[in-house]
Amino acid sequence: MCVPCRSHLVPGTATAPILPLSARPDQTKTSMGIALFFLGQALLWGVPSGASEESEALCSQTACYTIHWGKHSWADAQEKCKSNGGNLVTTKSQEEALHVQDLLARLPRREAGPEGQARLWIGLHREKGKCYQQHQRLKGFSWASGGEETDYTAWLREPRETCTGRRCVSLHWNATAPSAPGLGWADGPCSGASARAQGYLCKFSFQGMCRRLALAGPGSVTYTTPFGLDSASLAAVPFGSLAAVSCQGQAPGPFLVCTAQEGGGFAWGSSP
Repeated sequence: MCVPCRSHLVPGTATAPILPLSARPDQTKTSMGIALFFLGQALLWGVPSGASEESEALCSQTACYTIHWGKHSWADAQEKCKSNGGNLVTTKSQEEALHVQDLLARLPRREAGPEGQARLWIGLHREKGKCYQQHQRLKGFSWASGGEETDYTAWLREPRETCTGRRCVSLHWNATAPSAPGLGWADGPCSGASARAQGYLCKFSFQGMCRRLALAGPGSVTYTTPFGLDSASLAAVPFGSLAAVSCQGQAPGPFLVCTAQEGGGFAWGSSP
């Protein structure tokens, strides 16, 4: 029987076998509509805008990190992250830096281009009129999400000492590093031909995560996250996500929603 294991579900959640779509045409449409409405109510920030472009995602206990390819200005990249409820990525700690490193390590080397290296916008910028600060860890830069606090830095070189123009930071990824991806920060122009970032990294924060669903029989699960990603491979699934269960190649059947529990924690429950 292709049903989610009960240990992953809210107590009382139904786990009946999935019927063929032909046997329940009206119920399928109704369930999908209700589930999508519930997802909209459950999101931290509302319905995501635009289609997902990320090629890979990684979720930790309270955040998801995504990578997006394409040349954009820093401001455009930040707006794309923000429109789906996030910001350009912060790496305020060694732990966050390791999450980003793990995300990049999952990518094929060819993603970094013919030379095995790429530049990706992160959430550090310094506005025009704000000067380089040698004594500060962020050198006068601030996070797109707000603030200048950090316990971690990865400057490849000292940022340019200027106050006359806006400066933005990209993460330099060397996929040819022998063990782990070589990563470091470098500042530069935020837009125009000299802004050479080939993509950007987003971070989406959540109250918590559900475990990925385990099925009691042959089938698959596709997760739709609040930030617009469809994935079958997430190890942790953020609060507010939908899970669509498919059995034996059928179209997705029952929809479950990752919800917060009254006693604490997060679990999968049926859409109302």
